[in-house]
Amino acid sequence: AKTHMTTTTPNASSTVRQLNELQGHQDRVWSVAWAPNGNALASCSGDKTIRVWSVTAKHNSHDKDGGGSSASATAAATAAASETLLGFEVRCIAVLEGVHTRTVREVSWSPNGKMLASCSFDGTVAVWAYEDGEFECISTLEGHENEVKSVRFSASGQLLATSSRDKSVWVWELSAEMDFECLAVLHGHSQDVKRVVWHPIEDGYLLSASYDDSLKTWSEDEDDWACVQTVTGHESTVWDASFNSDGSRFVSGSDDCSVRVWAQKKQQKQSSSSSSSDGMDLVRTADTWQQAAVVGAAHKRTVFSVDWSKASGSKDLIASVGADDALNVYRYSPADDSVTLLCRKEKAHAYDINCVRWHPKRANVLATCGDDHVVRVFLLSPSSFSSSVQ
Repeated sequence: AKTHMTTTTPNASSTVRQLNELQGHQDRVWSVAWAPNGNALASCSGDKTIRVWSVTAKHNSHDKDGGGSSASATAAATAAASETLLGFEVRCIAVLEGVHTRTVREVSWSPNGKMLASCSFDGTVAVWAYEDGEFECISTLEGHENEVKSVRFSASGQLLATSSRDKSVWVWELSAEMDFECLAVLHGHSQDVKRVVWHPIEDGYLLSASYDDSLKTWSEDEDDWACVQTVTGHESTVWDASFNSDGSRFVSGSDDCSVRVWAQKKQQKQSSSSSSSDGMDLVRTADTWQQAAVVGAAHKRTVFSVDWSKASGSKDLIASVGADDALNVYRYSPADDSVTLLCRKEKAHAYDINCVRWHPKRANVLATCGDDHVVRVFLLSPSSFSSSVQ
């Protein structure tokens, strides 16, 4: 397959500006996760705690008295569109502690925003219920032999995936009693599994990234989970991966300093009967992920985190961060599988940046965290959206 290289000269009209710095953690911050509605942000740290921050947008409306003339939905939408985001008011509303005894490595919200999962180097996963502004630990999941590196809720919220230095991926199911039961233990990676990522639409489809330089896709066939494909191309540890909004592509970041985009080549369905489990299995196992684009020297050092924006109107924006303390923003063009670097912010943090996550609703807002103990919220200039690569 032909691989397209990116253009490495940033579009000078695009800039990233810091809106907020969130202080409070006493050690490196490993991960950030936006609540599905974008009104809260969770962060976790080597200080063994999780912090939850409320995030409230501050607007400057260009039409101060436009509300009186018409109460129609159209007028309301127009008024909303004319508002300029000035920034966010962010405050810490909860510190979750006393459950994990070592570093908390990743946090993940359930799709309805009512649960938060955390995983730790203590080998456990905690699930917190969020109700009336209060968090309560309702479940602690044990089973991994050592450090748990990643935890994610599936698109339906019914499944939870975890991965560990013990080289395994676990799939858990949420019961009506709000307990989690282990459905499957997936073996296949030969080293530490750094990240698990669910398909954004299909519940029974999972991606994992590992210290063994590969990614693997996993699929559920009836009650059995199996590895569908081992995706190779990176030359060192794969630290993170992120699907686009429809799950037809994903981006990965690695210790080889590259950012790569992979596209799914689906085989034509052989049978019109989609109710047949064999037919469905045939289509799913026929999926092959191929490298569509590579940004060779995306960062000067390890790429620790990548994220593909899911917000509507985001025009396929991808962000990456790494050990060179820089934040990169790219636009991906599906038409020709090209990746264009829109901007690069040097020294976005004082030290290694461990995680980057796009706001779920606002296409130009993203959060990062790093070894400097802080979380930051950035705004991408609107000019980044005007010139679309055809």
